[in-house]
Amino acid sequence: MSAALLATARAASETETGTGTGTGTGTGSGIGSGPPRFRRTIRTRLTLAYTLLMLVLAGVTLLALYLFMRWAPTYEFPTTASPHQTTGGTQLTPVPVAAVSNVLTPVAAKGLVVKSADTLLSTLLFASAAALAVLVCAAAGVGWVATGRMLRPLHEITVAARRAGSGRLDHRIALPGPQDELKELSDTFDAMLARLEQAFHAHQRFAANASHELRTPLATTQAVLDVALADPAGHDVTALARKLRVVNRQSLDTVDALLDLADSAQSVLDGEIVDIAEAVCEAVAAVTDEARTADIGLDAVLTHALVQADPVLLRQLLVNLMQNAVRHNTVGGTASVAVSVKDDSVTITVRNSGEIIPDAAIPLLTEPFYRRAGRTAETGGGPRGRGLGLALAATIAAAHGTQLVLMANARGGLTAAVTFLHLNLTLPTKEEA
Repeated sequence: MSAALLATARAASETETGTGTGTGTGTGSGIGSGPPRFRRTIRTRLTLAYTLLMLVLAGVTLLALYLFMRWAPTYEFPTTASPHQTTGGTQLTPVPVAAVSNVLTPVAAKGLVVKSADTLLSTLLFASAAALAVLVCAAAGVGWVATGRMLRPLHEITVAARRAGSGRLDHRIALPGPQDELKELSDTFDAMLARLEQAFHAHQRFAANASHELRTPLATTQAVLDVALADPAGHDVTALARKLRVVNRQSLDTVDALLDLADSAQSVLDGEIVDIAEAVCEAVAAVTDEARTADIGLDAVLTHALVQADPVLLRQLLVNLMQNAVRHNTVGGTASVAVSVKDDSVTITVRNSGEIIPDAAIPLLTEPFYRRAGRTAETGGGPRGRGLGLALAATIAAAHGTQLVLMANARGGLTAAVTFLHLNLTLPTKEEA
């Protein structure tokens, strides 16, 4: 019995060490360092656990059966003693052998004849040991196959993790089967790979767009200087300096916006009680001149409501939303902002007219430097957007524990909404202030 168990364990270890290492590099001492070490894999441990459990249960059952057969019944076997012969003071009654030969004595061809209780018990013990050995070997084999099938999804997850580690994020496990723990783990891993792939592509686009944004002013500066050097006498130094100053200002604005984006993502919020209506009024005032220049009509519907937020970052969020509504608009268009209170939430909605935006482009609008035809053109001679306004607004919203929701308008333009937790407090009067 123990020899069979050791043989099964040895076969399992040889299978694991022979086929489980693959072609990858190991952590051992290298080639020629000796025979492969025994790998205590989950499959091996589970198989041994199942086998030992079966061994214990079957052993206890057979032991209980043996003890019962030894002590519970009273055995009476036929005898050929004479009617007057006694054994131990008890008179034996003769029983014809032929009457019980078919019951207690097997056919002679089978080679098993039970003539006493000791013979019966020893035969039972031998048969139980043989059955136990066969049962243990069968349990080891079935356990090895069953654990292999149950752990197969883990192998697929491992393969996907290795591919992701090598940079291939497009692989998905898509594990079929019932919604058990392994299926849930597989679906979670697939969702993580999808988010990583999306973030990786977003960072690639960010690097490319940022490089383009920073290279454009430098190329413009070089072109202006080359033209001036080619004909120094034909260019006004003052006009040249003004052009270079404008280009340099654009570069500084881009760098400042990048720094603001990084700071808002990592800053610790200094939460204060802020009146949303006052913050919106400041944001509208900040874009009034620009809207007037671009012939954009402004409209505001305000409701006083208190929220817990960082006043500086909140103002920057609102200003960015209003600037986006003004700059990415059409001549003679409109831009509106509304504050609504419902239950325990305060929603700020900024809506503007403009060109029709496809739904597929909505998730990309919050990516830094995202460029879409028609959304970065100058409006009515106004300043050109840097492509960081909505990205910065989304980052500030996330820092406050909320999110920026963007929706394309059916007739063109964009609707942006952000929701804060409403503080049910009484606004102080001017005398109390």
